[in-house]
Amino acid sequence: MKANFQRYMQVLACAALALVAAPSVLAAPSVVFDAGAAFSEPITRYTHVLDPQKRFQVPEDPAAKQRLQQQLLERIREHGGQMIRLPIRTPSMSPAPIKTQDAYYTNLLMPIFVVGADQHSLQWLRAWRETLTRIGAMGWVVQADSAEDMQAIAEAGAGLKMLAQSGEAIPRVFGVSSYPVLITSRSIEQ
Repeated sequence: MKANFQRYMQVLACAALALVAAPSVLAAPSVVFDAGAAFSEPITRYTHVLDPQKRFQVPEDPAAKQRLQQQLLERIREHGGQMIRLPIRTPSMSPAPIKTQDAYYTNLLMPIFVVGADQHSLQWLRAWRETLTRIGAMGWVVQADSAEDMQAIAEAGAGLKMLAQSGEAIPRVFGVSSYPVLITSRSIEQ
């Protein structure tokens, strides 16, 4: 009898839940914001990349491939012949000496080094190049005014991988406002 009563209560609880939830399940969706037809776009504009037939493919025809390469080179020339926008500036950082400090960045997948085009950075880069290569560090160029500056950095760090763009996030994320610097998962050092 007790088992029947428990079963009855379970069925009753399920029926009550169904009655409470049914109106919200059957209700029409509520429009939170409507920008109007002038601002609406079909979703196909965004889903076309999923269609393998519409993805960009390098042409097999050598003449078509040559034309494509020529078009890309022309676009590069239109932008001053550079793939990097210059000047690169990071107002929140400057070249200055720093003291080695312990760090704990467990999510840092690879060491990062930060340099500029100043003489101190170039000397540091030459001195640390072998170590940076051995540990697989990735470089971040945070200051360069010209193509000549970028060339000097490339020569000083020959063989190293580097990204050239403003480093405004570095002081916020790592608490470092000076360069050159090496940031690893365990330390910040110069």
